[in-house]
This record gives sequence, C-alpha cells and structure tokens, in this order.
Amino acid sequence: MEIKATMIIFNSTPENYETEMNQKNCTVRRLSNDDLALLKKSRIKWIGIRNEETKEMIVRPIANITYWDERYIFTWVPFEKPQPVEYKGLEVMHNG
Repeated sequence: MEIKATMIIFNSTPENYETEMNQKNCTVRRLSNDDLALLKKSRIKWIGIRNEETKEMIVRPIANITYWDERYIFTWVPFEKPQPVEYKGLEVMHNG
C-alpha cells in the first residue's frame, strides 16, 4: 500500500486486477499498523489498483471504506463502459 496526496494505491495480481477492473468495485485488504496510521491521517478520495506485473493501473473515486473482521473493504464508484447511443442521426458513446 502507498498513499500519494489523496490517492491510496494497492498492487494486485493479474487475475485479481482483471476482476477488479471489469467485474467488481471493491478490494479487501489487511493493513499493517503503520499502514493504518498513515490511512487515518490521510484524506483519501481516490483509489488506484495497480497490476503488479504490467504496472497498468485503474483509478476510481472512493465510495466507502469499511472495517470488517480485521480487514478493510475499499469500495469505489464504478465507471460504466460507454454505451453507443444515437444522437441526431450519429452514433456516439455515452457513459450513462
């Protein structure tokens, strides 16, 4: 885990990264005491999930951080994939 300004960043395995990028909008993590102290004094607004092999990263706004069973659940606002819509006879992409 690392924190840069208002963003918390976690590394993820390639398999988990694909799921987090396409199917789910949360990650569950155990934090060390040092990480927890850093989190508590930070003003996190964004989460970055980085593929530990390719270094590709998704960035999303944080929706919620929940403590449960000695773990933290970081939930983010999902971005929907653009959907084609017709606008004045033209097909354009729209995010909802």
